[in-house]
Amino acid sequence: MKEKDMGWKNKISGCFGAEDKEFALHASDTLRAAEMLKSACEENTGWAEYVAEIESWLVSQGCNAHHVAKQMERVKDIKNYLIYD
Repeated sequence: MKEKDMGWKNKISGCFGAEDKEFALHASDTLRAAEMLKSACEENTGWAEYVAEIESWLVSQGCNAHHVAKQMERVKDIKNYLIYD
């Protein structure tokens, strides 16, 4: 299945560094985050669900509360990864 065919939730992991679980810090992660946001919008996902799913993914990866909070600040600040076509 091509990445563009995947639901937005399946794109969450690609927006984070594989080892450090930092959100959209590298150019490739930022592009994937922009694609994830676009997909979530196309799927009519509400903001609360969007952030809750990402936060849940971080917790499932064993991230501590401080790291989760820091990354969620970046997730919520969409100017870091909003790309206009």
